[in-house]
Amino acid sequence: MTERDCEKAQLFLYAYRWGWRLGGKCPEMIALVIRNRVKSGWSGRNGYGYLGVIENAPLVSYTDKEPPLEYPDFRDRTVSRLSQRIDDIVDQRVADEGLASVLDVNTHRLVPALYWIDISDTKNIRPWWTQHFQGRRPLVTASNLWLYS
Repeated sequence: MTERDCEKAQLFLYAYRWGWRLGGKCPEMIALVIRNRVKSGWSGRNGYGYLGVIENAPLVSYTDKEPPLEYPDFRDRTVSRLSQRIDDIVDQRVADEGLASVLDVNTHRLVPALYWIDISDTKNIRPWWTQHFQGRRPLVTASNLWLYS
């Protein structure tokens, strides 16, 4: 296994565990938020791209709660498609397609989403999150998943 394979596997599991129950394209959107963080220069203690960003994700999470330790059923076609999309996301073969960024009409530049919240999980929101995002409008919404810059 290469480092890149490890990054893809960890990103897949992270996006799956946090986004699967939200449905639709939510796991892919969460994966794109992590990619946005990597592209923005975020890193972890070890300095690694995806692995460091995923390691440090709890520091900027809306919650202290961890997602359930679940593993996907690869017989499910949706899981297989997510796996392929993760390859494309990490290898930069897929554009954001507006799933985790918004075009700023004034600057004509994409504004990447760097944070996300499951708004159905209101009892577990950290005070840090409330201080930084209360009253702000999300960049993108999909069901109960809201993305912020």
